[in-house]
Amino acid sequence: MIGALLGTGQDVRGFALAGLEGQVCESSGELARAAAALRARPEVALILVSRTLARLAPAEIARFQAPEGPPALVVLPGGGG
Repeated sequence: MIGALLGTGQDVRGFALAGLEGQVCESSGELARAAAALRARPEVALILVSRTLARLAPAEIARFQAPEGPPALVVLPGGGG
């Protein structure tokens, strides 16, 4: 089981230093596509989303946080935006 991060370029670079897979998203559409692709991968157990990105796409975050099983989607606390 692995985790992945959806966030800004700076977020993704920072978490990559810790070995976490990440994808840069700059709009709600990009977030929706990236989250759907990660949900389709059975090895992904956790999707982290930067607060900055979550604020850009609150409806997408609410839709993907529905309790329908793995992977879990967690918005990271703190950060700007």
